[in-house]
Amino acid sequence: MKITLLGTGDAVGTPKIGCSCPTCLDAIAGGRSRRLRFSILIEANGGNVLIDSSPDLRWQFLKKGIKHIDGLIWTHAHYDHYAGFGDFHRVQNGVNVYGVKSTLDYILNYLYFLKPVRHDVNFFEPFSIIGLEITLFEVTHPPLKSRQVY
Repeated sequence: MKITLLGTGDAVGTPKIGCSCPTCLDAIAGGRSRRLRFSILIEANGGNVLIDSSPDLRWQFLKKGIKHIDGLIWTHAHYDHYAGFGDFHRVQNGVNVYGVKSTLDYILNYLYFLKPVRHDVNFFEPFSIIGLEITLFEVTHPPLKSRQVY
């Protein structure tokens, strides 16, 4: 199994628009401070699973040469964790998406036109993707309770 952190940045990304702190200035100048927003790729058993789909997803996929995923787990319904899913339009149809009911209800209300294949899962009940056993558990992440992967 291989885990790749595609992005680990804050919700607004780094550099932040309008910010002139040293970190953002370094990122603007092309330095090491540039960070894309949150997504993780898990490769195992010949398949790919994505955890969250940040607004930077297109660039993350192009940079790593990712062409296909077998499943996507949404941890929670914050914009910076699902907005990049629209980049699948005209690339991959019928993407299997996983999450708890409230998360999927919210996100798929916005992304319904992409017609993903919905898989509702429950906290603390393992489910399988590409031969991996995955369990979601709750973590406090205001203003929502977050759905984390274990």
